Amino acid sequence: ELGCLKGIEMLICYRGLVFLFGVTGKTAYLEAASKYWEDLKKRQIGITGNGSIAENWNYIGNKPVLLTNELRPNENCVGVGWMRFSADLFSKIGDKKYFDAFEDTLYNHLLGAQASDGSDFSYYQGNIGKKVHETLPGLYSCCRYRGMSLLSYLPQFIYWKDEDGFIVCLYCDSSVNTEHKGIKVRIVQKTEYPTNGKVRIIISPEQNVNFVLKLRVPSWCANCRICINGHTQNASIVNGYVVIDRLWSADNDSIDLTMDIPFRYQEATVDGDRSI
Repeated sequence: ELGCLKGIEMLICYRGLVFLFGVTGKTAYLEAASKYWEDLKKRQIGITGNGSIAENWNYIGNKPVLLTNELRPNENCVGVGWMRFSADLFSKIGDKKYFDAFEDTLYNHLLGAQASDGSDFSYYQGNIGKKVHETLPGLYSCCRYRGMSLLSYLPQFIYWKDEDGFIVCLYCDSSVNTEHKGIKVRIVQKTEYPTNGKVRIIISPEQNVNFVLKLRVPSWCANCRICINGHTQNASIVNGYVVIDRLWSADNDSIDLTMDIPFRYQEATVDGDRSI
């Protein structure tokens, strides 16, 4: 049912379809790509946000199973390709589920699989936490340069523009200088996320301007609160975003977003043993 079992190679092909849709406008290309994404998410991408064994999709899929390092599970290329593919689809469809997936892979695989000195990446199963960076002479552990490339491009995925204003898709200490309808706007984030769910966002336009700010509510978050300039507001959540439509002041406005981080566990049976 999977067709070609190659992991990153097929992700690259379907990324190409998304770009081809952008050039031709033919919706069949975008529909094919989004269908492939849904199928991988359902059948191949594990709970920690990556997939593949020995660089291939497989018939184990994302069932709970012990994947030891010699199986070469969760190739870094696949994780990076999945993130880029998700971001491509977001750019055309705007559904926040694509950045929920992007974030899962970012924290549980891309950063988890990286060596502590940043020099390498490994085949890695997040819920075991083992990463092996020793390989045969002259070889690297797992797709070192694709991982470094994604990290170098990471800033471009934090903030997005649409016709109504701006979307914050990732939470991290950061800033961006942009514009809305010709008016310069600076957006600054201050946060320790994901250590906690508190994010402060400062909006600084060069003059008073009205636009919509959308803040992605991660799929794991069941409750969030916002304060604007120190005043608690009801969080208006539309399609998974906190939506703030207001006249932003040239004197700066601050938004405090607080997302409750729940503790959850998922039971599974691995090799006949019940585990969590």
